This record gives sequence, structure tokens and C-alpha cells, in this order.
Amino acid sequence: MSETENKSNNRLSGQIQISDGVIEVIAGTAVVKTEGIAALAGNFAGGIIEKISNKKNYSNGIDIIVEDNIVTVNVGVLIYFGRKIYETALDVQKNVKTAIENMTGLKVSGVNVNVVGLEYEKCNSNETISETE
Repeated sequence: MSETENKSNNRLSGQIQISDGVIEVIAGTAVVKTEGIAALAGNFAGGIIEKISNKKNYSNGIDIIVEDNIVTVNVGVLIYFGRKIYETALDVQKNVKTAIENMTGLKVSGVNVNVVGLEYEKCNSNETISETE
């Protein structure tokens, strides 16, 4: 969990804590909003829970490390087949870093992107084909 001190000129003092889960959701949301990203590549259990609950889990596939208010993010993704993988991964890095820094005020030291598979975009038949390791 990260902590920041209230440094404004307000008369209030204290600490603000941002949980790791909140940072993971910020990162996950930035990832899925990146053009060319098919999905976060989380674990099997997380995928089952998401399907059962019918709710998106934006922290599935995201792992963060916070040390001295500096964040390192590890993310696993599926990219749409035919997209430029390297450029899409760079966009993910930029979007995640910007989102976390703007929303939390924390510094991001790195965003590691692991492309674990490709997914074909939906066809007319509502069917997707996924290729993963």
C-alpha cells in the first residue's frame, strides 16, 4: 500500500493511503482501453469468476510492486491478431504510466508487458478464436 502526505496549505493534516488493488484497477483499465488489446491475460480462476459474476475484473493479469511510493507494473495481455505487437505494447506502457501517475501522484518506474497470446477479432458469427501459449 502506498502512502502520501497531505502537503497542501489546508489546515488538515494526515496521510492518504492508496491500496494496491486500486492501482491495479487503474492499470487494468488503462490496458483494456489501449487500441489493439483484446484482453488482460489473467489466471484461470480469475477468468472463471469474471464469467460467473458477469463483471469485468480489471486487476486480473496485473501485478504491481510499490516500494517507497514508486510503482512497478507487470501486465499480461492478449493482442488482436494483425496488430503491431511492439507498438501496441509501447502504447500499453505509456497509457498505464500516465494513468497511474495522473490519478495517484505516484511515480511509475516501469511497466513490463508480457504478450501471452493473440486473439482474432470477432467475426460475423460472434465467435472468437484465441491463440495462446
